[in-house]
Amino acid sequence: MAPFVHDVRVRYGEVDMQGVVFNAHYLAWVDDAMSAWLDAVGYRGASWAPPDEEQGWDFMVRHATLDWRGSAAFGDHARIACTVSRWGTTSFDVAFAIGVGGEVLVDVVLTYVGVRSSPGAPPQPAPVPDAFRSLLGPAT
Repeated sequence: MAPFVHDVRVRYGEVDMQGVVFNAHYLAWVDDAMSAWLDAVGYRGASWAPPDEEQGWDFMVRHATLDWRGSAAFGDHARIACTVSRWGTTSFDVAFAIGVGGEVLVDVVLTYVGVRSSPGAPPQPAPVPDAFRSLLGPAT
C-alpha cells in the first residue's frame, strides 16, 4: 500500500530566528497529517464504531521520536508521507517522513495506544480493532 501523503506549506510564523521551522511545529504537522489520513479513510474518532464492536474505541499518542537530518524554511512545500510501521495488540506505530524537494528532512515515529473510556474514569488500553487496522493497511 502506498503511503498517505499530506502537503504543508511553511508559514512565516513557523520559522524561528535561525530561519528554519521551529522543532515543535513538526509534531503539529504530523498531527495534521494523521487527521487528514483518518478523514480520507473515513475514521471519525471515538464515535466511530467498527462492525461488531462497541462504540468508544479511540487512540492517543503514547510516545514520539523525531530524527532531524535537515530543516524546512519559510515558503518550502513539505510533503509528509505516512505509513503504519508496526501493529501491536493494543498499540501501533506510524512513521512520518517529512521532506522538501524529494529529500527527507525529519523522520517522526508516533506510538499510539488504543483506548476505551467510560465517564469519570481514565482511558484504559484496549485492543486495536481489526476494522481499524484495515482502514490504515498493513505495516510496512
